[in-house]
Amino acid sequence: MPDVSGRRMAFIDFDGVICDSQTECFVSSARAYYSEYRGNTGPAPGSREESDFRRLRPFVRTGGDYLFVQACVEKGEPVRTQEEFDAVVAADPAMAARYHTLFYRERSRLLAEEPDYWFSLNPLYSGMADMLGRLGDDQDVFILSTKEPAFIGRILEFHGVHWDASRILCSGAGRKRSLIGTMLDGRRIDTAIFIDDQPDHFRGKDGLDIQCFLAGWGYVLPEWLKDDSYTTITPVEAGRLLGAW
Repeated sequence: MPDVSGRRMAFIDFDGVICDSQTECFVSSARAYYSEYRGNTGPAPGSREESDFRRLRPFVRTGGDYLFVQACVEKGEPVRTQEEFDAVVAADPAMAARYHTLFYRERSRLLAEEPDYWFSLNPLYSGMADMLGRLGDDQDVFILSTKEPAFIGRILEFHGVHWDASRILCSGAGRKRSLIGTMLDGRRIDTAIFIDDQPDHFRGKDGLDIQCFLAGWGYVLPEWLKDDSYTTITPVEAGRLLGAW
């Protein structure tokens, strides 16, 4: 683990690192996709469709992508790599924007109308509540996600984690590294660590001093664990890394 004795910033992804939201993303996207195209709520958790959804989940970058996953599952499209999935999304920008709207509309509806069910679909990984509790007052530690901050805040509150809303950042369609760079400039800090489960967020020729760690417990593909351009860590190692803050 790196030396963290000097001042640096930490950025922690949410889905697949702090929260196991995979089932919620399946339910929300299935309802959004099938209600729009089939007039029903779609397949339920535990179905074959969910198994196929989980196989493609690592390729997701933003909320609207979940509906592309649903479409690929329904159509039986043989998507096997990140590049193939990105090509599906890039082929229809208008649909990408529509899917984004539909996904967040259904997620908001589900939270408003079935809150107990929605929260049950968003458990935190073991030890995360305690770790975040210890870091709750540290102004140099941020949650950085493509998920809208309001949803993250509600999930944390439900699990008894008190976290300053100003330290929940959403990168949207932008690059996470770019947002990290902006934050570093604003604090006049030179270095940061970044924990995520999607290694594409690590890439960038921007001159930033960012130590990138892949959350090995997240939604990762086996080949990602073999890449030596970043360090793969376990939950225990993440706890030690952030515990040294």
